[in-house]
Order: sequence, then structure tokens, then C-alpha cells
Amino acid sequence: MRNIKTNSKISFKKIFKIIFSKPFLGALIFAFALWVYTSLNQEYRTNLNIPIKFYLPHSRAFIASPPENITINVRGLGWQILNSQFRNTAYCSIDLTKEATKDTTYEIHRDLILKNIQNQNYMNVVDVYPDYIKLNTGKVEDVTVELKPNVIITPKEGYTIVGDITVKPDIVFLSGNETAISQIKSWSTKFYTLENVNSPINMPVELSDSLKGVISVLDEPVRLIADIQQIAEIVIPDVKVKIIGSNLLKNHFIDPQNLQVTIRGGINEIKKMNLDQVTAYIDYQQIINDSTGFIFPNVQVPDFLKVIGIKPHYLYHKIKYQL
Repeated sequence: MRNIKTNSKISFKKIFKIIFSKPFLGALIFAFALWVYTSLNQEYRTNLNIPIKFYLPHSRAFIASPPENITINVRGLGWQILNSQFRNTAYCSIDLTKEATKDTTYEIHRDLILKNIQNQNYMNVVDVYPDYIKLNTGKVEDVTVELKPNVIITPKEGYTIVGDITVKPDIVFLSGNETAISQIKSWSTKFYTLENVNSPINMPVELSDSLKGVISVLDEPVRLIADIQQIAEIVIPDVKVKIIGSNLLKNHFIDPQNLQVTIRGGINEIKKMNLDQVTAYIDYQQIINDSTGFIFPNVQVPDFLKVIGIKPHYLYHKIKYQL
């Protein structure tokens, strides 16, 4: 029994030495290289997606977006197919600038597509899909529309957005088919999400290409602008309540005549605020129409600031009758 085990160990060691010997490994590598060489020099067929670009006369524009890609079926050697999978440089470019149109329509057939396929890495293009493309076009029109930011800004805790989020410039020049472009009243930037922001924003942004191929957008630098400030509060203890619209009747009384107002906003806006800019008032008609004895005052503060507290919340309206 011991002899059998010993022989098994010896046989395993011999096999191990043979497998990892230089002659065996060399033969194995040579066989693999020969198989790869043979495989790569055989002919295969495969499908490739390639970009397609159309060039129209300056007076024409697409009504709907043309296809951006087509699928070609190619035949070639294995190494050509392998190279195309990693480095596909083929493309199709169709120049229609000198073609005649019929009812604003271009009809592109298989032969024209195949004829204009470039850089196919010495492979033969067997077929193409789609093999027929219909392009509807119309007259070109140029317009200028409002440009709007498409962004969500989340300030860091303790900070706030002061004022409006804007872009500069706030207009954009568009060019495209007259039917499509007549329905566009404004344009936007690409969508951006900015989180945990604790300082003013002034950054370059790109414009939307949602109608790529139909609408051309003037490639002009655009910046997104937003003022982010630390949140601050101020309490103004004595804001006098004014009566507007007429003078208060002699037998009518408003109590109290001063309010405590708490204001919140960006720290820079709070700093530059003048106390005279904070006003409280009630309209004369509120007093005349009152039947409850309670009147809620109105408080005005500078732009970009917010009233978060008024004490008292309401005023007493009293009428003194003479006997």
C-alpha cells in the first residue's frame, strides 16, 4: 500500500515537472500563437454601428432629427474585425449641398449610403441598415430667444440663495427650420445639480442640445450666476405702524402702534439694509371693514429678505363711542 502511494507521488511530480518545463511551455505557447494566427487570418462577418452625417444647403434645415448612426455589415479578416471592435473609425458622410430637392424632401438610397462610407479599415461593407433614409427639410429661419438656467442648487446648511439664478448672456441665437423654430419661445442650459454650496457661483455651462440636428445654437460662452450667502437674522424692536389710504378717524384706535419684526436673509443683504426700509402698515379700508376688532398688519422689507416673525401677530382695533 505504501508503494502505491509512493509511486503516485512520484508520477505526480514527473507530470508537474513536464507541464512546467521550458520545452512543454514553449510548445504550448507556440501552439496557441499558431491558433491565434490562423484564426485571425480567416474571414468573418460582423455588424458595426457607425456615425452618419448629412450636409444640407445653407438655405435648408431639418424638420425632424436625422439618424445619427447606421449599422453596417462588414466582411474581413479576423485581425481586421478585432481591430474594428477596439478602434472603429468608419463613418458615413453624405453631402447634399448640391442635390436638387423635391417638395423639401431628400431620399437617400442604399447605393448612396454605401458609396459614402469612409475608413472601414480595408473591410468589405456587405450591407447597411437602414438602406433607405427620407429627410424632410424646410427653409432656415434665425431667431433670438430668452436663455434660462436649468439647474438645481442645494446650499450648504446655514446658507441660502439670494435673488434669482441667472445666466449671462440671458439670450441665445438659434437657427433652424422655420416650422420648428417658430414654436420655441425660450432655450435652456443643460441640466446641472449643485449640492452643498456655500459660496457664490459663477461658472461656465453648456447649452441644451435637445433638438440636435434640427436647431443649431450659436456656440457662445455662457456662465451660470447665483449668489449664495450665509443665513443671518435681525430683530427690529420698534417698527411704527402707519395708516395708508386716509387718516384714522378720531374715535378709532389701533393698539399697539409699534411691532417687533424678525427678518432673515443673506448676511450681506442684512448688513447693507437700512432700518428705514422696514415698514409696517394697515390700509384704511381694513379698518373701515373690520368687524372683529383684530387687524393683521402688512410688513415690507427690501428685496431678497424675508419676514419670519411679527410680534404681536395682530393689532387691536378699538372704537370709542361717546354717550
